[in-house]
Amino acid sequence: MDIHILCFSAGGEELARKLQNKLLAFYRVVSLASARKDCEGIARAGLSEWTEAHFRHGNALVFVGSCGIAVRGIAPFVADKAQDPAVLVIDEKGRFVIPLLSGHIGGANALARKIAPLTGGTAVLTTATDVQDLLAIDVLATENGLHISDMALAKAFSSRLLATGKAALYIPPTVKEEIIIEGLPPPELELRYAPIEAIPPNDSRAISCISPFAEKSAILNLIPPCLVLGIGCRKGKSPDELAAFVGENLAALKLSPFAVRQIASVDVKRDEAGLIALAERYRAAFTTFSAEVLRVVPGDFASSAFVERSVGVDNVCERAAVAAGAERLLLGKTVRDGMTLAIGIAKYRITMGEQ
Repeated sequence: MDIHILCFSAGGEELARKLQNKLLAFYRVVSLASARKDCEGIARAGLSEWTEAHFRHGNALVFVGSCGIAVRGIAPFVADKAQDPAVLVIDEKGRFVIPLLSGHIGGANALARKIAPLTGGTAVLTTATDVQDLLAIDVLATENGLHISDMALAKAFSSRLLATGKAALYIPPTVKEEIIIEGLPPPELELRYAPIEAIPPNDSRAISCISPFAEKSAILNLIPPCLVLGIGCRKGKSPDELAAFVGENLAALKLSPFAVRQIASVDVKRDEAGLIALAERYRAAFTTFSAEVLRVVPGDFASSAFVERSVGVDNVCERAAVAAGAERLLLGKTVRDGMTLAIGIAKYRITMGEQ
């Protein structure tokens, strides 16, 4: 997280400088500016210009001053809780650290908890689940890199949790070995290894699941990026051809495209434009392995003499998926029009509650 601090008074500058030095132990970049005309030793910036420059880049903005100033500064730019950055306000004495925007997904609440001890102040948290000391489902997702299937369903989950004080989190038993929960769930949350079809129709609890599958739309799904696509292809295959091939196979297995984390192939394909573009579409890493590495990957794989003559190993897609971390294959070698695909699932660890 890149933190940017703006202050407005001599007292605010003093606190901001101290805070800047302390935060450098925790975060990569901290920039400091002042709106005072006679500031010395730090950059000078106007409220609107400074806010606009940093708001749209996913940074954390810290205003050392009044809430009113901060609200006026960010008002023209606030758009979507899933995209807005963390915004905090600290009074110039450091007594109160107030998350003003994006407390959960943007991390403002967590940042407030980090800053408050540094200033000797109190983190003022107003989000309902924090006030009630209940699970914040969007924080669980954000901290563990899980994709939230639907923000409206996330809001409904929190509302139901606040109303009942109880929640259930389902994990499909078919991926129990790969989706690993570390730590103890909070007391209001029951963890169940069962398909969502097992949810009682009259269950009043807040319900969600952690699943790489495209679950039914009425259930909040936190999607772990745990799928590895092993792909081989003839030279010159277009991104559209590859995307259609992959998409059809994901859909056939009812797997969510948001669960794809990596695309793997043999190193002679490291510059293949179609594969590079495909990885960008899925926001996935693109990794290649030498034929020598792929040949010694343990497992029972389909074999092709033609592929071995062409690239030096008898199978690219299945071996590449396993080499990239797949624990097992959900889809073995599938071939179409000069393209091969295997879909594997890797272990994914999710931390919650007490360790």
